[in-house]
Amino acid sequence: TPLRHPSLTLLLLFLLAHSLPPTLASHATPSPRTCPAPDSYWNPHRVLNYVPPTPCRRPPPRTLLPPGHFTPPHQATLVAEAAAKTRRDAVRRATARAWDAYAAYAWGWDELLPLSRGGVDSFCGVAVTVLDSMDSLYVMGLVERFERARAWVRDELDFARASRRCSVFETNIRVLGGLVSIYHLTGDEMFLEKAEELVVRFSAAFNTPQGLPYPFCMLNTTKCYLAERVISPHALIVAEVGSLQLEFRALARHTCVDSVRTLRDRAERAAAFVRDTLPSSFSGISPARVDIVSGKFASSARTLGAPVDSYYEYLFKTWLQGGRKEPEWKEAWDVVMEGLHRDALLRPAGGGGGGGAHGKDNGQPGLSPKVSEVLLRDVYPENASGSNSNNSARMDHFACYLPAVMALSSPFAPSEEKRKQWFETAEQLTHTCWRMYERSPSHLAGEYVRVMSERWIMQGGYELRPEALEAMFFLYRGTHDEKYRDQAWSIFEAIERHSRVRRRDAAKTDRCGEGSRESGETCSRWGGPLEGTLDGIEVEVATEWGYATLKSARARAPKQADTMHSFFIAETLKYLYLIFSDDDVLPLDKYVFNTEAHPFLIWDAEDEKGGG
Repeated sequence: TPLRHPSLTLLLLFLLAHSLPPTLASHATPSPRTCPAPDSYWNPHRVLNYVPPTPCRRPPPRTLLPPGHFTPPHQATLVAEAAAKTRRDAVRRATARAWDAYAAYAWGWDELLPLSRGGVDSFCGVAVTVLDSMDSLYVMGLVERFERARAWVRDELDFARASRRCSVFETNIRVLGGLVSIYHLTGDEMFLEKAEELVVRFSAAFNTPQGLPYPFCMLNTTKCYLAERVISPHALIVAEVGSLQLEFRALARHTCVDSVRTLRDRAERAAAFVRDTLPSSFSGISPARVDIVSGKFASSARTLGAPVDSYYEYLFKTWLQGGRKEPEWKEAWDVVMEGLHRDALLRPAGGGGGGGAHGKDNGQPGLSPKVSEVLLRDVYPENASGSNSNNSARMDHFACYLPAVMALSSPFAPSEEKRKQWFETAEQLTHTCWRMYERSPSHLAGEYVRVMSERWIMQGGYELRPEALEAMFFLYRGTHDEKYRDQAWSIFEAIERHSRVRRRDAAKTDRCGEGSRESGETCSRWGGPLEGTLDGIEVEVATEWGYATLKSARARAPKQADTMHSFFIAETLKYLYLIFSDDDVLPLDKYVFNTEAHPFLIWDAEDEKGGG
């Protein structure tokens, strides 16, 4: 019999396997995953034709989130919950309007031009708004809209057609972050395979003398480029160097592609290079740029805001993501907090506000006693004493990310005293961020404020930015103080009042990415016009054309600009929705948000680093 003759048994099994119908063979036990040799990806002159490796067993996401998941809060009153539901539903409808306008007028393009009703490839030409928005659609229960986005990713997304130069940083946080996040929420391996392909196409990014990533790469080849900067073409922005690891780590835990795991290690080493190169006299506060060749810092002015911001954010979040087992990241964050409280806060003269006042007693310029807000210094000099005229009583809207991370990290402060200090400072800075909106004639914030005497001077337009709402979300989760919901709602109402684009506001013709068409038509590249009802919400693209940035936030009736950033749905509307939701919607003990508000699962404490 065959059992007594092993060679005959193997032959019969081979013939049986190859005679199975395709439908049965496809459901056979997957073979171990084989990965192409890394060298096959590193030819800088070859066009990449990515072939997914043979499937292998991977650990699925630990927690899958049902779409539109929501349960009523346990401690809120019924009246407060009814108001929160009304507000949450309004944000959900606004998200549907923004998405529908993109789908009708810019489908397949990176971003929507809401006034001219067209699309623009402002990044790589890979429909960044689709990839950036999917987890927001899913979390809000806009399932039919999500399924259209998923079908486009499955059938149309082709990185080999992306012939534009891509920012490694922006593609990482928006595209890779969006793909990994939606995989964590759904468990759909199609998204995982797309993420693997994207990372492989960035293989050459770290081929530099110090392993610091090039700022730009092509996705259809392995060519990477330096930026065309006037100051120094070799100067890299620190945030672009030290804000890649969260996404690479999240992907590497679920992949069997060796080159992806290698790139995760290289992304970690790039961030660690900045972390470990900073002189101790800098108190963890980094200069804005680092030289790609020498690895030396290429500027003397240091900042906690842009363009270093997400580097600090990822110090703490890398530690949190990894199950709190990599102390070097948390220790670096603790040093930053010490430096911030000693050198970086501007308070009213005399030390108003408590918690380590930064005023005349430290040899620093204090704010007027009539100013009640605490500001984060925009830029300050290299020497540790800080006694330099380059101090700036200015705070960027970008800096509002910081109180969010401070509130999130405060339970893990080194002592109870530090915990109270961190959280109190987070509350004070969030109040300043709110005042940027409350003091504005449009009730929407510009790019930054400068305080001269007791006068606030706001500059710049409103860019649909999320940072203040991000801070309010994390402060609400930490306190359940309804004032943060009220502040967020006030901002949402101002967005609806000034940024919402309706037919009477927009131009009579649209660009459709090329040329123009008569008013009333839609011009999506792939999807065709939308109509009817989706997810219980009527599609109104004939009269509702999305949301626009504003040219000046200081005007009472500001003029709109022809831009709807992809982060408006990915971040701004997501944080608005979450602040009116219960704590078990993306709970903060299970998910960590990247700098584009994409939620990644936190690793279990018993998990091995980088397992998969």
